[in-house]
Amino acid sequence: MNKIFLIAFLLFVTISNILSQMKENDYLVAKINNPTFGAVQFRQLGLNPNNTQLLSNEKYKTSPFVQKEFSKNGYFDDEIFDWFYILLKQEWERFCTKTLEENMMLETEYYFEDGQRPIIEKIKVNGCYFWRSKILF
Repeated sequence: MNKIFLIAFLLFVTISNILSQMKENDYLVAKINNPTFGAVQFRQLGLNPNNTQLLSNEKYKTSPFVQKEFSKNGYFDDEIFDWFYILLKQEWERFCTKTLEENMMLETEYYFEDGQRPIIEKIKVNGCYFWRSKILF
């Protein structure tokens, strides 16, 4: 009886530890639910690295939510999801390490004087927008 109680207790502690590692917000879910938002808007809404998480590519691929969002004709589109995740992870890294002002500079479309050539690339993947610099700052 004591062994069963000990096993049950250890299982409870393990599950509690796993659940306590989860944060209240998920960056991928926030992005899919707000496809035009970037790091700036998420910060302005109160998301930050302390209350928001980004899981691994592989963890998301097993999620029913992600499976539904990235399926075409009943089949999960690995290629689209992988491209989406690469861009999302780049945005996440900016979200975690750059100031609001630095992110504003990237997520605002600026133009060179010579022919109005954009220096910011705005990419749309699976309905969501991502921003990348075309030049190195």
